[in-house]
Amino acid sequence: MKVINRSIDVITWTKDDGSIYPFKFRITEDSDERHTYNIDKILTIDEDKILGKPIYKYTCLIQMSNIQKICEIRYHKDTMKWSLFKV
Repeated sequence: MKVINRSIDVITWTKDDGSIYPFKFRITEDSDERHTYNIDKILTIDEDKILGKPIYKYTCLIQMSNIQKICEIRYHKDTMKWSLFKV
């Protein structure tokens, strides 16, 4: 997987216990072109800390150019922001 680490917009659903699940995300390229990807399946959800700050790491399957790819998106709990970390 290639490291991208770009900010993304994410649509999620939340269970009654507070668990967050990403449903689809949108990324804006350098050319201001936007791409939206549905998350076909969440493979893993891990809690971690980066520089002492808590994050959730989601390893997911997405369709990109008609090819199924694995990506890692991250939710930064302290800033409540999402990023596409790897594809």
